[in-house]
Amino acid sequence: AAVIVVRPAAMNGWGFFQEVATGSGSLVTGPASPPSGTGSANLVVDATGRELFGTVAYAGTRFDAITNLQYSTYQPTGTSPSLAVSLQFDVDYDLTDVNTSWQGRLVFEPYLSGTVTHGSWQTWSPLGGNWWASGAPGNTLCPMATPCSWATVLSNWPDAGLRASVGVAQFKAGGPWPPSFSGYVDAFTIGVSASDTTYDFEPETPCTTDCYV
Repeated sequence: AAVIVVRPAAMNGWGFFQEVATGSGSLVTGPASPPSGTGSANLVVDATGRELFGTVAYAGTRFDAITNLQYSTYQPTGTSPSLAVSLQFDVDYDLTDVNTSWQGRLVFEPYLSGTVTHGSWQTWSPLGGNWWASGAPGNTLCPMATPCSWATVLSNWPDAGLRASVGVAQFKAGGPWPPSFSGYVDAFTIGVSASDTTYDFEPETPCTTDCYV
């Protein structure tokens, strides 16, 4: 797999954005021993905030072409007993038609596919987990209350994929998630047609030699 390092001076197509106030995001060292490198992306929200960290590099990608998905999360002790950073795709349920309007997101939330642990890194494999849809027509079959498998999504919407027009693949904190939330994500691997790319989220490397002010 190709490995792409995402750091403050070279974001490589990734960016943080606040969807609803108040949230923030940053690339940090740790926590503990991240699965790739020494850092991770930290997403923080208050009781109403929604913060995202995403890329449009996969806009227009068909879901049936995605052959691998994996990422790792870390939840500090004392935080929400069930929540971790979610993976979300801006979805177009038929990439072959002329409708490119906003159709919501397809969402993988870790707690719907397993138990979120605290104080250690945990790896998720979304293709084997449960997904829910935030908009029509997906939410008629796969609402949050009764999420669907990836196979069910592909079976019911065989031409679905990330929107060709600004289709973001993103990590998200908040829903809202009161009273507040802080979570970490690292080592995002996405495979398209069996070609894997891993994104390693890192803080800026401190200058140690030949440094100039």
